[in-house]
Amino acid sequence: SFKTTLLGLIFKDWVPWLKMYRIYIIAYSSTTPIITKWLQTPNIKELLSKATQNSKDLDLNSFLIMPVQRVPRYRMLFRELLSKTPDFHVEYSYLTSTLLEIEDLARDLNSNQIQAERKSKMIEIAHKIANAEQINILEPHRQFIREGNLVIQYSDDRESLSNIFVFSDIILLGINQPQKDNMVN
Repeated sequence: SFKTTLLGLIFKDWVPWLKMYRIYIIAYSSTTPIITKWLQTPNIKELLSKATQNSKDLDLNSFLIMPVQRVPRYRMLFRELLSKTPDFHVEYSYLTSTLLEIEDLARDLNSNQIQAERKSKMIEIAHKIANAEQINILEPHRQFIREGNLVIQYSDDRESLSNIFVFSDIILLGINQPQKDNMVN
């Protein structure tokens, strides 16, 4: 007798466990620059060179990105499986529902990563602003949206370059103070 393994059904029960990648993905983008700098240390280079001799030409960064790539790879796998499965096959509905759950998870993970990057950017801006204690930038409800440069033209034809920071509920206009290590007033 022929036994059918319903991959979609098995995997559907496993998809909720992939939510644990959220923490790793959020931390990954903020720690990568730190790790990259750390990897330039001679002792660390030597240690990693010895440790990765048998790793088939993969360096530490290649291993660190793997969890970030896992959910998108599962999404590609299930799209491919679904495209090769006839719609009358018993597995088709399970593959479809599993793919939908994986796509929802991928959107959720992307959204969480974007939110984490925006919060990190707000902290960076708060450190840049000279009078940050007067303007409480770090509010729980506030979201960073965009920053850019703004040229202000005065009536006497003078111009000044300013920074503009757009948040969900306020817009900050900063005047550059070059003498203070990239501080903005």
